[in-house]
Amino acid sequence: MFKKWIIVVCCLFISGCSSQTKKPADEPPAQEIKESLIHKKLYDGDGNEKGFYHIVLNETGNGDGSNILYYDYAAKKEIYLCDKPQCQHHDETCTSYIGNWGFASTLFVHGDYLYLLNSEALKTMEGGQNTASSSGIYRMNLDGKNREKICSLPAGYTYSDNRLTLDDCYLYIPLEKTENIQFEENSYMQHVTESALFTIDLQSGKTTHLLDNKDRHVIAAENRQLIFSQYHYSQDPEKLLNEKRFDDYDAVMKNVTISYYAYDLDKQEILWESTLPVSEVSFYYQHKLYYIENHALHAVSVDTKQNDIIAVLPDDLDCNISDIIDNHLIISGWDKEQADHIASYVWNFNDKQMKELTLTTSAPVQDIRIYSEYDQYFFVYYDHEQHLEKTWAGTDQFTIDKIYVGLILKEDYWNSIAAYQPFDTISQGNTVRR
Repeated sequence: MFKKWIIVVCCLFISGCSSQTKKPADEPPAQEIKESLIHKKLYDGDGNEKGFYHIVLNETGNGDGSNILYYDYAAKKEIYLCDKPQCQHHDETCTSYIGNWGFASTLFVHGDYLYLLNSEALKTMEGGQNTASSSGIYRMNLDGKNREKICSLPAGYTYSDNRLTLDDCYLYIPLEKTENIQFEENSYMQHVTESALFTIDLQSGKTTHLLDNKDRHVIAAENRQLIFSQYHYSQDPEKLLNEKRFDDYDAVMKNVTISYYAYDLDKQEILWESTLPVSEVSFYYQHKLYYIENHALHAVSVDTKQNDIIAVLPDDLDCNISDIIDNHLIISGWDKEQADHIASYVWNFNDKQMKELTLTTSAPVQDIRIYSEYDQYFFVYYDHEQHLEKTWAGTDQFTIDKIYVGLILKEDYWNSIAAYQPFDTISQGNTVRR
């Protein structure tokens, strides 16, 4: 009897646990949680919380090609992405070496990997047959090792936007096909004939056409939505080019209007659309579009369509929005006659105030260039040494001899306090002269 009683108790206990964890039959399955989108601007390179990667050309006259260099935040210096002692960094034995790809390549960091997007055009063999080039996406460890090609770009397409959007698994990339249009002898224009947004699985390399993208640009991302701008024309510019009506084409291109919309990647539908009677590209931030017209900064709500002037700018300058970063909007002001940089302004989204930003480089004066941000710092290009020389055409040209890069506290930057933490450098930003 005692043994039987123990068995009964145990069975009841197990049955009770099972009934408590059993899900009702009508409970919906758990939904996959997808990571919010990250929109990257890759004009100078890309980085993470430890450093910043960029591509440089080696100017030795010996065709040494290009390399990946790395600004190390902890060591405060620039190094080749190579750990081999005595390496000359000029052939495939070096992990930093990428040959002649530097002219058509973009770097981006995602998770534990560094990616190189090479966008060389197709090469033509004898007889006029096209053959695939090295165009594609390459993945490597953050130290440059174990480089492998994960996919080729779709045939005939190249990448020239310098902006990418990512989530935890996928890359969303705008690609285009182009042709050269001849205006007159020795005068050409590159014209986009096709444009599309593709999805690339960063693990398998599988590439999928997502949507046609002609006359559109991804300008931002929010949650799981891509924010697009789209150009509208009074006449078909393609037809005008085909008919060689170049003056009419120029007139049409100078009088475009732009609409904006949000495309939900998961629902694959447009959630909202906003039309502005302006030809200037706007910046999107927190459900508002920002643009400058008639020396005023405008904010348009995409929900209510209300258009407010939030700040007035000097009427003797040509002003444009250069970036939105760290909850601030940066505006650059240029002289109307000489096109020289005169002043910069910053709109603070927290206190809704505009003030002048006085940090600039030495002559020729330009804004401090923010390469990257992490934690409470910006990594910036804050000054340079240059010399003036004549080109073959007899015009003046500044040549960079040295650049100064370093870290600066965000608080100091926004308050125009030039407290930079300088780095030791071996390049002039995009070249190395050895």
